[in-house]
Amino acid sequence: MLIFLWTPPHFWALSLMTETDYHKAGIPMLPNVHGVTRTKREMLIYTIVLFAFCVALVPLHVFGPIFLAAALIVGGWFLYDAIRVLRGDSPLLARGMFKFSLVYLALMCLAAVIDRVVFA
Repeated sequence: MLIFLWTPPHFWALSLMTETDYHKAGIPMLPNVHGVTRTKREMLIYTIVLFAFCVALVPLHVFGPIFLAAALIVGGWFLYDAIRVLRGDSPLLARGMFKFSLVYLALMCLAAVIDRVVFA
């Protein structure tokens, strides 16, 4: 579920960076089909849901404090990036969010493994 919720903001950030390339290739991406503003809103919505989902895994006893710390810190940064992309006009913001999304996914998976090993 984490990867499912992570995928849209990740690829929409990529599509904001390379919007004209997708358009020229005839590949329908959200910015080309519904516009940049809607894409940025959808990115923020998915990031909020992703953040809430990851935090909710702790009270549901799926993961423990290591995962919670990662969800709050790394997830908070990802959420911050989504807000910056929504408010800004620079493609550099989308590029930064795209790059951080890769780090986010790696760190969340690492936190899940470490949490399970330490608190199994």
